[in-house]
Amino acid sequence: MATPTLALVLFLDAVKLQVTELGKCWLVSALILGSGDGLIISIDALPLGLFLNFG
Repeated sequence: MATPTLALVLFLDAVKLQVTELGKCWLVSALILGSGDGLIISIDALPLGLFLNFG
């Protein structure tokens, strides 16, 4: 139940996105999303790789 609810909330938030506001703070969003994605992937991939004997 949590996954569909989160998807709905994020979709409704994206619908209300103002394109003019997107250009003002794109740098902060890019830094948060870019570094956050890489960090989460590396934190998850290392233990999983060791657990499955990939390394």
